[in-house]
Amino acid sequence: MSYSTQYNVSENTQRLSGSNDLYNEPLDWEFLSFILDGNEFGIDILKVQEIRGWSPLRELPNLPAFVQGVIDLRGKVIPVVDMRTRMGLKKADYSNTTVVIIIQQQMAGFTNSIYSGLIVDAVADVYRVTKDNYRSIDNLTCYQQNDFISGMVSVDKNIIVLIDFAKILSN
Repeated sequence: MSYSTQYNVSENTQRLSGSNDLYNEPLDWEFLSFILDGNEFGIDILKVQEIRGWSPLRELPNLPAFVQGVIDLRGKVIPVVDMRTRMGLKKADYSNTTVVIIIQQQMAGFTNSIYSGLIVDAVADVYRVTKDNYRSIDNLTCYQQNDFISGMVSVDKNIIVLIDFAKILSN
């Protein structure tokens, strides 16, 4: 996949069993992985609307520090979160692999879907896993970023950290 090409993921992806309960059923599940500071993270691919190549954002005053700015997504102004800042990682310059992952999600208290962009260093891969690949994070209570982590997935001897998108936008 070209990092500079807009890619619509949701049109080509379906949950295999049709369930919304990701971690409680023995089903196949797909997630999009991305790179931050050399580490691989993942997010439920059903929440990914599209992937855009990096372009400067419209900055606004008085936004939270982790919101880099906003973009116009086909008539919708959406916030764009710098994931390095949000997760307390070292700041880095944006490069030709930097992308904005557009996320769509239903959230409590909102009648319509919420759209947001996530700035990441690069998109890595799309994985299909089963419940057997899922690893609980119950023993990681001391990990400072666990507020954003929903679990981990073991794939090809790698452990990929799964991000809880709703928690990224809260606080």
